[in-house]
Amino acid sequence: MLFHRGKRTIFWCGGDILALKKSLWRYIIPRLKARHICEHSVEESVLRDLGIKAEIHPMIFDVPIVKNSYIAQDKIHVYMCVHLGREKEYGIDTVERLSTIKELEGYIFHIYGIMKEDTRNIRYHGKVSPEKFAYDIEHYHCGLRLNEFEGLSEVTARSVLLAQYPISRMYFPNITYAPDFPSLVKELVGLKNKTKPNLIGQKYWTDKLEQSLNKVLK
Repeated sequence: MLFHRGKRTIFWCGGDILALKKSLWRYIIPRLKARHICEHSVEESVLRDLGIKAEIHPMIFDVPIVKNSYIAQDKIHVYMCVHLGREKEYGIDTVERLSTIKELEGYIFHIYGIMKEDTRNIRYHGKVSPEKFAYDIEHYHCGLRLNEFEGLSEVTARSVLLAQYPISRMYFPNITYAPDFPSLVKELVGLKNKTKPNLIGQKYWTDKLEQSLNKVLK
């Protein structure tokens, strides 16, 4: 990046913004001539405080599958991804706590990225291929994202594009927002009443992501 003589575009995804705050790069990157892109107003505000002016364009860095895979069932399947060594950041302790709540009996929590011993209602899948992951999640109901600071995660984006009902601690339009534990429990319990696919969220984010891609590539 320092030696590149063409146009520079820097895409900020969430955790790298937090890393920047603790790095010497925070004094270098704002001085580079570059186009900066982030995914929502919270990221934009933090970057602005670091002297970086960023455009807001939520993205998914893959060819997204857009289809109606949501089928209401008595047993609710919730899924999330976790990076090894960052379990607390990604909310493993929260999921373990959720799994003990009476109102969520019958829910199955699927965790990808790490391996542990399965429990009564938590299934650990470890690392799987992108194709396996895409196949699995078509049979679930909710992509769960518990990070307190991040961009638009692939879990959230894929879930809503499948007409499911993702839940996030970050606010995004037409995606269920649950910033604390009580609201999280409430929204998860509410999945039992979601009898139809989330076509409104799917349409909004299909259009939004296409618009963002066109603006980023212009």
